[in-house]
Amino acid sequence: MKTILILLMLTGSAMADPKPQVKLTKSLICHGVDSPWFARISNYRAFKSMADCLAIEGTREPKRKKAKGGSK
Repeated sequence: MKTILILLMLTGSAMADPKPQVKLTKSLICHGVDSPWFARISNYRAFKSMADCLAIEGTREPKRKKAKGGSK
């Protein structure tokens, strides 16, 4: 029984994505790697793409995004 439990624990941690591309917060906000808040988020659900995250009902992108160029 202990062997099965240890095997399940190891398998579950190996399946987790070590570097998610998108993090979904409890507030249902999808933060991509370009989000200024991405590195600060610790409690999240990981997604491989923004489209996958936004497919969840009620989710949205952050209102404030990092500027991609000069100021307008």
